[in-house]
Amino acid sequence: MKYLATLFIFVLAHSLYSLFNLHEWHFVQPFLIAVIFLYLAVDDIWLHYGFAFLAGMLMDAYSANFGLYTISLLTTVFVLKFLHSTVFTSKNTGTIIALAFICQASFWLILILSYFALPYNFLNVSWSMLWSIVIFSVIDSLLIIFLYILYFNIWLKRKASLQDNYHF
Repeated sequence: MKYLATLFIFVLAHSLYSLFNLHEWHFVQPFLIAVIFLYLAVDDIWLHYGFAFLAGMLMDAYSANFGLYTISLLTTVFVLKFLHSTVFTSKNTGTIIALAFICQASFWLILILSYFALPYNFLNVSWSMLWSIVIFSVIDSLLIIFLYILYFNIWLKRKASLQDNYHF
């Protein structure tokens, strides 16, 4: 059920970002939201890296940049895992907020740094593009926080109450 919910979240996010179509980032944002939400909701580490790899390969196929998004998403999952195991060891609301904002910033930083390191010419770094990245990062982080709180309050608490009802 969690995997279907993640797929639904991706389709919903892609549909919403396709309506706005700012700087052609409507393919990147839903995958980034789905990767971060999947990391926060599911504990299987191979699923995190596998989904990030497949999402990156699909975005690379659309943009014709070999490995740029794949490297960025895999590095973002690695940064999330590192921060979650060292600095942010619990999964409370403050941790989710901090991880969502740090992950957004790290993804865009990795993408821009890899753009300058690799010989790609698809990214026109301008103030308007940087401003839209900041706006998207705030919107994405708030959406991830909302989805995780919704997931925690509906799915996990319902599952815990059902388990408590079975134990007499």
